[in-house]
Amino acid sequence: MKAKTVWRKYRKLYPAGYAYLPFTELFYIWIKENDVPGKPKIIQSLPEKDLKVLKKWKHSAIRRNWQIATTLLMALETSCYKDITDKTEATFQTIKSWISTYEEKGLSAFALPKHKIFPTVIKRMNARADDVR
Repeated sequence: MKAKTVWRKYRKLYPAGYAYLPFTELFYIWIKENDVPGKPKIIQSLPEKDLKVLKKWKHSAIRRNWQIATTLLMALETSCYKDITDKTEATFQTIKSWISTYEEKGLSAFALPKHKIFPTVIKRMNARADDVR
C-alpha cells in the first residue's frame, strides 16, 4: 500500500485536509499500529558485508556512525521516516540524504577524509619538541 495513492483519495474526500508529508507520517504510524501487511521498505536489502560494518557502527562511540547505521538498519526493517528521525534525532532531509547516498555510492561514501597535517605545522611541532628536550 503506497501512501501517495491513499493520500490522493483522502484529498478528494477532504480537500482542506493534511498536506502530503504530514499525512505520510500519520499514515505509516497507522499502518504500524494496525499491523497492515505490505508496508513498503525504504531499503530493500543490504549486502552481508555492509550489515557487519553497520552493526559495528551501531555500537560505535562516534555519533555520526551510530546515526547512519541506525538509519540504514531501520530503513531495512520497513520503518517509516518519522520513526527513524525520532530515534536518530536527525532531520528528515539528513535521513533522506544518507539513504540516497548509500543507494548511490555505498558505505564508502560515508568515510571521512584523514586529517592532513601541513609540513609547516610539522616543522613547528618538531621545533617545539626540540625546545622541550
